Amino acid sequence: MGPSVSSVNAVGASEVIAFSLEDPETSGFNRLKSVLGSKVRYVTGSVYNLQDYNLGQFDVVLFLGVLYHLRYPLLAIDRLRDACRCELFIETHIIDELVEHPIWRFYPGAELAGDSSNWFGPNILAVITAFQTAGFDICLLDKWGTRASFKATPSGSLAAFDNTYEGQSYELQSKLNLLKR
Repeated sequence: MGPSVSSVNAVGASEVIAFSLEDPETSGFNRLKSVLGSKVRYVTGSVYNLQDYNLGQFDVVLFLGVLYHLRYPLLAIDRLRDACRCELFIETHIIDELVEHPIWRFYPGAELAGDSSNWFGPNILAVITAFQTAGFDICLLDKWGTRASFKATPSGSLAAFDNTYEGQSYELQSKLNLLKR
């Protein structure tokens, strides 16, 4: 349980769920939860199949320090769209390459910080366009060094999928029909 989760819990959120692949026992989550007397519920799982956990939608979603660890970041962003009702806060590693074009730098080994769990380094424009095409309005909040934070809100539109292969899928067409209502 990081400081973000415990802070949300402290301000009186009616429900706080920490969602991660890490074991809550070995990551220290359970120990910190006990020390703080926290009511945060921990769910072990992958953002790729977030919908399978039937957690519903949340007013605030924190997606901090995760994006660059994902092998399939666009799929994860699509899954976040289904879980976010109001606000999504993103913090991620960024690159400063070709700032006029969205770029995702691929790290097939441990090139980023000697950590083989780091897969991609997006530039700011790549983060913005990835979330926009998943149906979010997004803005840059801050940038420092090789990190940046963003705030996104559901836009109610998945127009980026019009006339695309993905846009022909039954799953996406069902979502688009729900948004039109």
